[in-house]
Amino acid sequence: MKLKTLGESHYTVFMISKTRHIFILALIFILTLCLRGFQLGEIPNGLNRDEAAIGYNAFSLLQTGRDEYGASYPISFKSFGDWKLPAYIYASILPVSSFGLNQFSVRSVSFIAGSLTVFLTYLIGKKIFYRSQKASLLAAFILAITPWHIHFSRIASEANLAAFSVALGVVIYLYGSYSKIWLAVSSVILSFSLFSYHGNHLFTPLLFLWLLFLLRRNMRKLLIFALPFSLLALYIYSGTLFSADRTKMTGLSYFADEYSVYEKTDLLRLDHTSDAFLARLLHNKITYAALRFVEGYFKSLSPEFLVIKGGDNRQHNIPNFGNLYLWEYPVLFAGFYFFFRRKLPWRLLISFWLFTAILPAAITRDSPHSARMFAVMPVLALLSAAGLQLLTSHKSGRGYYPRQSLVITIIIAFNLLLYTDQYFLHFPVNSDKWWGDGYRQLVDTVELLKPEYREIVMDRPENSPYIYFLFYNATDPEYYRRKAVRFSQDREGFQHVAQLDKLKFKKLDWGNDLTIPDRLLVSYAESTPPNATSGAVRVDKKVLAELRSSSGSDYGLQERDVVVSQLVKTIYLRDGQPYFYLIKVTKQNEN
Repeated sequence: MKLKTLGESHYTVFMISKTRHIFILALIFILTLCLRGFQLGEIPNGLNRDEAAIGYNAFSLLQTGRDEYGASYPISFKSFGDWKLPAYIYASILPVSSFGLNQFSVRSVSFIAGSLTVFLTYLIGKKIFYRSQKASLLAAFILAITPWHIHFSRIASEANLAAFSVALGVVIYLYGSYSKIWLAVSSVILSFSLFSYHGNHLFTPLLFLWLLFLLRRNMRKLLIFALPFSLLALYIYSGTLFSADRTKMTGLSYFADEYSVYEKTDLLRLDHTSDAFLARLLHNKITYAALRFVEGYFKSLSPEFLVIKGGDNRQHNIPNFGNLYLWEYPVLFAGFYFFFRRKLPWRLLISFWLFTAILPAAITRDSPHSARMFAVMPVLALLSAAGLQLLTSHKSGRGYYPRQSLVITIIIAFNLLLYTDQYFLHFPVNSDKWWGDGYRQLVDTVELLKPEYREIVMDRPENSPYIYFLFYNATDPEYYRRKAVRFSQDREGFQHVAQLDKLKFKKLDWGNDLTIPDRLLVSYAESTPPNATSGAVRVDKKVLAELRSSSGSDYGLQERDVVVSQLVKTIYLRDGQPYFYLIKVTKQNEN
C-alpha cells in the first residue's frame, strides 16, 4: 500500500506539473494572438505596396485564375518587376475569398504563420533543452514578445511565412527522423520556404544540407529526405533562377551602386603612383565585394541593428526601437555559452542556423536587412531563453535565484510595456507616411471626384500608386488587364503602370501640366511648388506651341484664355502633415 501511495503521489505531482505547463503555454499563446491580432487590419495603418500587390494578385487569381499580367496560375508573379514568389499569394486566396479584399485578409496569413511559429519554437525548445519545459516555455514567451517577430506577423510578410515553413520542417525532422514518412514530410515543408521568400533560396538549401549530413549513416533515410526537397527546389528554381532571382540580385548586388564601385576601386588605384599591379591587386571588384560582405555580415550582428534602431527600411521597424529588446543582446551571448557549456546535442545545428540565416542579407548592398535575415527568429528566442536560464539558475542546476529572476522579470515587463505603447499608440501616428493609409484616403476621394474631370494625373509612377487604386477599389481584373498601359521596364527590371482609363501616372511637369485644363492633378505635398495650388496662366503663342510640341494637342485653348489651378482637397497624415494635394486645372475665358 505504501508503494502504491508513493506511486500515486508521483503521478499526481507529474499531472499537476504537466497541467501547469499546458496552462502557461496557453497563456503564452493567448498573449501571442493578442500582440499580433489586435487591430490587425488597422495597425500598421494602410498597406505598403507589396502587401497591396499580394492582395490584388490573390484577388485576381480568385476571380479569373490569372495574375495582374494575365499569366495563368504562375509560380513567379511579375508584379512591379520584382517577381514575387507564389506561396503567400496563393495562401491569401482563401482569406480574400472569406473576408473580401481588405487589409485584414491580406495580413491574416502572416498572422497565422507568426502565431504558430511561437508554438513551434516551444517544440524545438523541448528537443534542444533536453525536454526542459521551463526553458521551452521561456523560448516561446520570448518569441511571443519579440518586436521583430510581432511586427512581421502583423504585415503581409513573405519572410514570415518562410520562417514558419522552416520552423515546421525542423520540428518534424527533430521529432520524426526515426520515420521515413515523416522525413519526407519534413523535406516537402522545408522546400515550401523556397516558394515563399527569395532570401530562403540561399538559406534553406544550406540548412537542408546540414540536416541531410546528420542522416549520413542511414543512406535510405538520407535519400528519402533528399529527394522531395531536391525535386521541388528544381521546380521553383527552374521558374525563378534565370528570371526572378537574377532580376532581384541585379538590383540588390553590391555592383548595382556603380559610383560606390568606382569610388572603392578606380579612385583608390589613383593613389598608387608607382605600382599599378599592387593597385589592381588591392582595389578590384573582388576585394570590393569581399569587404562589403564582411561589413554587411557584422553589421547584421551589431547592437545598432539588433537592439537600437533596426534596419533602414521604414516599413520593417518602428521608430526608436530595435529588432530586439536591449536586454536581449548580452543575453544572446550568455545563451551561446550555455549551449556549449552544457554540450547540448543540437548546439551545432542552432549555431549553423544562426550564422547562415544572415547570409541573404549580407550579400546585398543594403544590409543589414530585417526581412532578409528574418530566418534567425526562432534561433534568437532559443538563445535568449538559454541565456536567461544561465543567468537565473543556481550553479548546481537546481532552482533559481529569486532576486535575479525578479529583476529580469521587471526589466522584461517594462520593455514589453514600452514597446506596446510605441507600437499601438505612437507608431500609427509617427510612421503614417511610410504606409498606405494616405493612399486609402486618396483612392476614396479620387473616386468621388473622377466624374468631374477628363483626366486625373498622379505624380511619381515609380512608387506604384496604381496598385492602391486596384486594391482599394477591388477593380475587376479583366477590366484592368484590358485598360492598363505600362511604361517599358527600367534598367533594374521594374515596370510601372502609366495609365488606367482616366487615371494617368507620370512625373508631373509643372510648366506644362498647369496649362492643360479639365484635369485633376494629384501631387505629393512635399514636392508641390507653392504657386501650383493657387495660380493662373495666360495662354499665348508660346504656351500653345509648347503644348503642341510636348503632347500633340492644344486642348481647345486659344490665345488670351486663362488656365486656373486651385487646390480642391488635401489628404492629411495622422500627425497633421499634408501628404497629397489634389489640384484642379480649369479654363477660364478672359472677360
